[in-house]
Amino acid sequence: MRALARRAAASAPESMLKHSGETAYREQAQMHARMFEGADKSNMASPPEVMAATIAGALRAQRPRTRYATGGGAKMILALRRFTSDRGFDWLMRTMEKRMAGSGA
Repeated sequence: MRALARRAAASAPESMLKHSGETAYREQAQMHARMFEGADKSNMASPPEVMAATIAGALRAQRPRTRYATGGGAKMILALRRFTSDRGFDWLMRTMEKRMAGSGA
């Protein structure tokens, strides 16, 4: 499973740039491609088994939840969402994305 997840993650930046790299979303696609490339080095990255366990639990649940906070930082991000305005949350997410992509603040 880990090898499959690594192959999928490795092809994600290439696929994103192929489909969005020459559109109005070019800047965001490039930024997210850089984020994908550095994802394994992030201290917020979770092993594929963590995500698989959450998905398996959701599939077995009699009443699945709408959202599952899974992986590093997910609970913190959902808490921030509750306590910020839409614009404030969007600004925060853009700022975090830029920093993770290495393009400054």
